[in-house]
Amino acid sequence: MTDITIPEGSPFAHFGGTVWPIPGSRLRDLEHTLRYAQKGHIFNMQDRLLAASVINAYIELVWQTQEGRNEIAANLFTAAQND
Repeated sequence: MTDITIPEGSPFAHFGGTVWPIPGSRLRDLEHTLRYAQKGHIFNMQDRLLAASVINAYIELVWQTQEGRNEIAANLFTAAQND
């Protein structure tokens, strides 16, 4: 497992030269808002960038080897334990 850096209050973990959204309360809140916000709700840039990073993370995971996915998942699991 690689060294994981999580800046205080950040919804992202840095490891292996990459940045990944941490699956935790911040993403749960964003998911709920995306799903249930009233029509016309305006998302701030921080929420939009977080949502975009989740989509990018999904794309990257699909293109990884099984070994790569396992390493990423293990690192994200460790990061999520601190959320």
